[in-house]
Amino acid sequence: MKTVTIRKPGQRPYLELHVGSCYAKLYSCPRQKNGRTYQEHVLTYSFAGQRVRRTFADSDDAILAD
Repeated sequence: MKTVTIRKPGQRPYLELHVGSCYAKLYSCPRQKNGRTYQEHVLTYSFAGQRVRRTFADSDDAILAD
């Protein structure tokens, strides 16, 4: 697996994960729930022509996800 950190002007940095010809993006951002702030990691990829977004509390779990 190859990872690349990308930052475009005006955007937060994200990891681009490559496995063969497939790729996914991993974003990290703060999220508020019930008045508390948590760090959320969002894994986005395309499956069967549909965009899939999965959220994780730990970035390592997001990288190892199916």
